[in-house]
Amino acid sequence: MFLMKKIQLFSIPYAGGGRYSYQGIKRFMPANIEHVALELPGRGQRVTEDLLVDLDRMVDDLAQQLQVQRNGAPFVLYGHSMGGVLGHQLLRHLARVGAELPMHFLISGCAAPCQERYQKNRHRLSDGLLTQELMKLGGLPPEVLASEELMSFCLPIIRADIQALELHAYRPATPYSVPLTIVSGTAEGLAESDLDEWSRETMEPIGKLRLPGNHFFIEQQFHVLAGLIQQVVTAAQPALS
Repeated sequence: MFLMKKIQLFSIPYAGGGRYSYQGIKRFMPANIEHVALELPGRGQRVTEDLLVDLDRMVDDLAQQLQVQRNGAPFVLYGHSMGGVLGHQLLRHLARVGAELPMHFLISGCAAPCQERYQKNRHRLSDGLLTQELMKLGGLPPEVLASEELMSFCLPIIRADIQALELHAYRPATPYSVPLTIVSGTAEGLAESDLDEWSRETMEPIGKLRLPGNHFFIEQQFHVLAGLIQQVVTAAQPALS
């Protein structure tokens, strides 16, 4: 029975991220939840694989990982920024093929897909200009920015991820039946309308939470995110019994 197994939290990386991007959340994760970090090709433990520049292929890859790593228990999905977009597309994929859906989808730093207005040329910027754009978001540690070697490794990964986002066109689809919680930073520039439109994508309720910080507010708020996940799991326990 799945009640003997831990509920799983599957996290999806943001642009340029990998399996270690959400290590901070593991420190606060309760013992009854297993954190499983998904990782795209071309980084981390998959660094020898070719980078993907197509969002649909990324989703196919994530779906395969999910199938392999699931333990049969209910699960929660979490994605920040690009991870939110990928998570949304993954839910559409799971619903389309009739696979089991997560009990909850936690999204941070991500406007509703129909509201995303990506610049279409950032992936074509020079390394210098792209670095300036990344500095505005605050996602790169100072030690990485200061290292030419590290930047030469990171920039192609980030550029490929941005290309996948910028070239992907939003397509309306049947809403999935998964409740959502959308978390955003007070200083990242997302309007309420950017978040409210997530209600188009689900037949279930959505919740919203604002936390202090810029686009990468999660670095200081992993304890809050872990608490939200625990609340979701606790609230669902009667239905899982």
